[in-house]
Amino acid sequence: DEVDFWDWLEEEIIPGLTDQLTVMLDVYFHGRGTEGDKNYSPVGVWPEEYTVVGVEYEFDSDFVPGWTKRGFIDLILFHPESGWFVVDDHKSSGKRWDKRKHLPSRQIQGPMYVMAVKEAFGDVPIRVTFSVMTPTGIFERRVQEWEPKHIQAVVDRGYEVANLIASGLPLPANPQSNLCGEKYCRWWDVCPAGKILQ
Repeated sequence: DEVDFWDWLEEEIIPGLTDQLTVMLDVYFHGRGTEGDKNYSPVGVWPEEYTVVGVEYEFDSDFVPGWTKRGFIDLILFHPESGWFVVDDHKSSGKRWDKRKHLPSRQIQGPMYVMAVKEAFGDVPIRVTFSVMTPTGIFERRVQEWEPKHIQAVVDRGYEVANLIASGLPLPANPQSNLCGEKYCRWWDVCPAGKILQ
């Protein structure tokens, strides 16, 4: 039998998405369960004392010679009482994040965001948060403060990759990880972008 695509989409797909979205939004605004429960989720909405400074804030500036850093920051908040800025990166995930996924050695977004906010607002204190929601309505917020050594490691890595590209040599063995890992790199123990940042 030939099935009309739009009928199939309306009858089979959209109702499932609507249920998922309803669960996700309900958890984001109201939370679920109590701390310690397997399906516990805190409220995702930021408290009223935070001021929204930017939504989908676009940045585009020099990174390393010949290269720019370019992107969008989902949400920038300011807490007037403490003077801290918060960069909130919204993530969706098929399952809960690995316990170390937000750490400096695991990703490059945080340092890029910190550099962009400091360029726009000056040398201000910044926390980066990753607000992660799964399709089953599990929400969590990971908080990370970035030290100068973490940011410098990303800049150094930028120089290294830019130089590799310019030289025509092959890129690092594990290009999916911005700071590699001990599994792929024989210099992990002594590299300034390796074990030192753990």
